[in-house]
Amino acid sequence: MNLGARDYIIKAQFTPEEVIGKVNKLRGLTSQPEAKVSEQAVKAAAAPKPKKAEVKILVVEDDQFLRDLLTTKLQKENFEVVSAIDGPGGLEKVFSENPDVVLLDIILPGIDGFEVIKKVRSHSSMDVARTPVILLSNLGQEADIEKGRSLGADDYLIKSNFTIDEIIEKIRKTLQNRK
Repeated sequence: MNLGARDYIIKAQFTPEEVIGKVNKLRGLTSQPEAKVSEQAVKAAAAPKPKKAEVKILVVEDDQFLRDLLTTKLQKENFEVVSAIDGPGGLEKVFSENPDVVLLDIILPGIDGFEVIKKVRSHSSMDVARTPVILLSNLGQEADIEKGRSLGADDYLIKSNFTIDEIIEKIRKTLQNRK
């Protein structure tokens, strides 16, 4: 019997459907039972679609589950989301995608988040150099936090201390402070 964890759920707010979907995925169930369509669901489907996202967030995170969770929640909040799984990919997307905010992990394959933020802040284009960067990491030592701030991070969030909704609020606050 294998006693190892196959997945995990971080401190966050999940809908019941998201939890069930995660469990079904792990159990190998791909088909969902047919659901009855309520009148309310029909009205919701016929309602006008939300306007196009006006704010682009770049999520640089090597953990697929957390990256997917952040992407899903941010899209539900009407943000456009692009993502990268490593430092070099994140750096390339900062330059090519012109995000409004970068949500950046520190421990990444290739180059770490500290090196990414150094390269962003020293870029010749002021638009790139001024891109808001929020570090999101499991590193919670005071030295790591101070290093992140000294490199120009707009905020430093320790993953285990924040829910996804709180992270979204920090993104909104960062955007307001940049206006």
